[in-house]
Amino acid sequence: MNNDAKITQSSFHPAWWLSNPHLQTIWPALFRRISLPDVNQERISLDDGDFIDLLHVPGNTDAPRVLLLHGLEGSQRSHYIKGMLSALATHGYAATLMHFRGCSGETNRKARAYHSGDTDDLSAILSLLHQREPRRPIIAIGYSLGGNVLLKHLGERGADSQLHAAAAVSVPLRLDLAANRLTSGASRFYQWRLLKQLRCNYRDKFKNRTDAPFSLDRLGELDTFWKFDNEITAP
Repeated sequence: MNNDAKITQSSFHPAWWLSNPHLQTIWPALFRRISLPDVNQERISLDDGDFIDLLHVPGNTDAPRVLLLHGLEGSQRSHYIKGMLSALATHGYAATLMHFRGCSGETNRKARAYHSGDTDDLSAILSLLHQREPRRPIIAIGYSLGGNVLLKHLGERGADSQLHAAAAVSVPLRLDLAANRLTSGASRFYQWRLLKQLRCNYRDKFKNRTDAPFSLDRLGELDTFWKFDNEITAP
């Protein structure tokens, strides 16, 4: 990936009835109706015995492949993922959605999950895609947490990255400030919703296992991202 980066002013202007950032977040999640294009599913076995599920959209043979990285607890069901996959398919791009561990609808095997600083799985998938199609350029788009992972990968690999281009969307670059913001005002709704999903998935994963890093009986205590990360993500 070259370093010919430049900053351009965004031309985005929200609809007059969606000027509030909370409305811009909630409206598409509730009312945007879009279907996935034709896709192929693939399960990739990882070196540590775990797996990652990919979703592929076939494209023109001379088009780049666009790799999508979803946000926290996102998946192929996320409206922004369905929207981008549909747009890419319409324009003839090949596309691949990389589900982070445990996000495809099936619990991953290892006790570990995913987090914003873990780039190993992304590097493994990029190597696989490049090995399969060495002449096809790869472009990556990361949303929110997926953007964190993508930017960290670029910082670690630099010119050695197998990416030709990348875009990061709505990235919480300062996770500490983002976590603090989610504890106040209307933003507490997003924290409540995401933590509810994280706790539910954690319970489903470890209810029949003996290697849970945190007691299932105490999950209700983890009511902020600071607490969840300190007790589950960081260890």
